[in-house]
Amino acid sequence: MAEDKIIKEAKDHQDIYEALIIFRELTDIDTIDRTMDFKKLQKFFNDLLLPHFKNEEDDIFPVIVKFGTDAERAIVDELKLEHTQMSEGIEYFDRAFSGDAGADSEKLKEIVRPVLWQVLKHAHKEDEFLFPCLKKYPVSA
Repeated sequence: MAEDKIIKEAKDHQDIYEALIIFRELTDIDTIDRTMDFKKLQKFFNDLLLPHFKNEEDDIFPVIVKFGTDAERAIVDELKLEHTQMSEGIEYFDRAFSGDAGADSEKLKEIVRPVLWQVLKHAHKEDEFLFPCLKKYPVSA
């Protein structure tokens, strides 16, 4: 069962990276098909990313806090803070977008670009830190 949690974590990260590759273009282009891309982003944030954060905070981080070193616990604190910051950015995006056809596309791009970059940076940090910890410490089922 513990292996299942590690596999789920790895799969979630793969899914997040694949979505970020697609959405990365949003950080580089001037025009976005708002009704299509922003809805996909909203779905990505709310259906994949936020539940992924919750899974890590409920199942993964407590293991590292329990068994890890002081340095590892400090990194978990950083990751939790980043989760909070990204969640706040997602909430702001959700309020600004809210499926409203009149939402300002430029404003939405200004909101979403930093969130996407932060997610990408955060995912790399987690890959470098979490997976080695998951191999060291017992993740219970």
